[in-house]
Amino acid sequence: MSRRYWPAVSGMSAYAENLLRHLVRVGHEVTMVSQYRGDEAGRAVYGGGPPPADRVPDGVQVVALEALGEQAVGRGERADFEGDVDTMTRTVLDLHEKEPFDVLHAQYAYPNGLAVLRAAREAGLPAVVSVQGGDGHWVGTCCATHRDLVRGVFAHAPALLIGSPSFAAEVAQRHGIDAGRFTLVPGATDAERFTPVDGEPVAPVGDPAVLLYHGRVDARKGVLDLLQAVRLLRDDDVAVRLLVSGIGPDTDLVARTVDELGLRADVDLLGAVPYERAHEVYRRGEVFVSPTYAEGFSNTILEAMAS
Repeated sequence: MSRRYWPAVSGMSAYAENLLRHLVRVGHEVTMVSQYRGDEAGRAVYGGGPPPADRVPDGVQVVALEALGEQAVGRGERADFEGDVDTMTRTVLDLHEKEPFDVLHAQYAYPNGLAVLRAAREAGLPAVVSVQGGDGHWVGTCCATHRDLVRGVFAHAPALLIGSPSFAAEVAQRHGIDAGRFTLVPGATDAERFTPVDGEPVAPVGDPAVLLYHGRVDARKGVLDLLQAVRLLRDDDVAVRLLVSGIGPDTDLVARTVDELGLRADVDLLGAVPYERAHEVYRRGEVFVSPTYAEGFSNTILEAMAS
């Protein structure tokens, strides 16, 4: 049960694709039920639409569910996450009735984790919940309802997976749970694809240095502040080149800001890059600028480290 998948530009999409590939590789039969945003507001943040067939590993059955309840907020209405939970739960149970599952896995604690726990309880199946991205960083800080629900998932999931000890400590502290509840599963980055250039552990830095911003082009990620920083460097006669790779809600604003700051000769806007070519983009950079300004963690950090 995936929270995000391509064409949504998100670390969760990369995580889900890698997980599917490796599950199939070791012989599992996998069905992915994936939420997606079909509304203009949702597409502006991540991109949206049902998973494209050419991005799903061979052998994986896909069921796409538009997040209709969540999208209500884009129409000026109250978001109905609970309605989406009911839809996800019913979908899993209907699929299970047609061809029984052995285990259910939720990618994202709320709302997906709640749906999976409800379906697992009704079907008598084991369940696993992967904690990543916003469900650890900010879900439950918006209102008491979602705080109680995500804490319920953390408390009652038979197994909780998370990518690093620091993230586990952060989530445990925020929600008052035992960090020992988490099983640490490193290796979310495909180290067969993301590797150092020519085997060098540290890439040389040229003159000018090539800075790489690769990720969602979003003011929340700090991309506008980064452009201001490049302008300040130029004013101090420090030559740098900046590569901005990705798309997002502020793509057009970034392009206008580049012009307004007189940085067209210093900044290259690469646009959307397919995940299978992302490793080539990392190799073009010398200094990685993490797009995690207000969120604290991203799979892009791992990809950059592996590169």
